[in-house]
Amino acid sequence: MVPVGNYMFLFGTKTDFEEVLKIVESELEEDLQYVLCYMAEHVSTIRYSTGTIIQDLGGVTVGRSSSEKQYLILPAQEDVYIEEIKRGRFDASLYALDASTNPKSIVFQPAGVFENRSVIEGRLSTGSTDAETIRRYGKFAKVFRNHFKYVSYAWVGPEALHLFDQGVPLCQAANVPPSYWLKRSA
Repeated sequence: MVPVGNYMFLFGTKTDFEEVLKIVESELEEDLQYVLCYMAEHVSTIRYSTGTIIQDLGGVTVGRSSSEKQYLILPAQEDVYIEEIKRGRFDASLYALDASTNPKSIVFQPAGVFENRSVIEGRLSTGSTDAETIRRYGKFAKVFRNHFKYVSYAWVGPEALHLFDQGVPLCQAANVPPSYWLKRSA
């Protein structure tokens, strides 16, 4: 289980995320890599040297938080480990690239705007006990807290907040009823 202190729910747009990533990357004294998480029958590692060039940053394709792309944030020189998962005698192995085999990682799931009709929840988290990873997570979390606004249980970027104020639902999935949308605290 990820400690509560190292987990943030996020609602944002491409611009919201770009602003935070630019600030964090300029303030950190190290180069980073953003590596797409996956589970597939073939190894195919996709890396970005800066978060601002992530394809589809702040946009989603499925409309459900649990199915949207996630990225591991690691120091640029850190090796990335991929786990082979045997499925049986006659089935091809699966390969998983995720935080469980990369303990010095931060998980960044930007999620974002879905079909211009809702903003899907993302997250920033780490389960790492490594001091440098926790420090790096703390830098990301601090910049998100300084640039996003806390609403109910999540941090909401300025553009996402503007959409929220116009009645656009902020939610975990595009097809959930209004009772599951983010609401302002009373």
